[in-house]
Amino acid sequence: MAVDGAHFVPSSNRGLKGDQAQAALIDYITFSAPVNAVPAKPGTPFVQSVFDEFLSGTDLRLDRELRGKRNFYETHWRIVCPQQKVVGFIA
Repeated sequence: MAVDGAHFVPSSNRGLKGDQAQAALIDYITFSAPVNAVPAKPGTPFVQSVFDEFLSGTDLRLDRELRGKRNFYETHWRIVCPQQKVVGFIA
């Protein structure tokens, strides 16, 4: 829905209280991309390159590497928000 040229999440689907108007509300991030979609950065771990390519400029940060299977991958890294809540992962 567009209001004064801006796009907003429909009120019935936004999960917000009050009259807050936001362009987007991310509650969890999951995506897949081919390895060659991420430019290699010399001296930078691949997972950091992925994070930088898609999420730089946000308040999110990449947390430490975790061992153990996640979606059939050997290791994964959590993506956390400033409140330290897990909002996604890279595996």
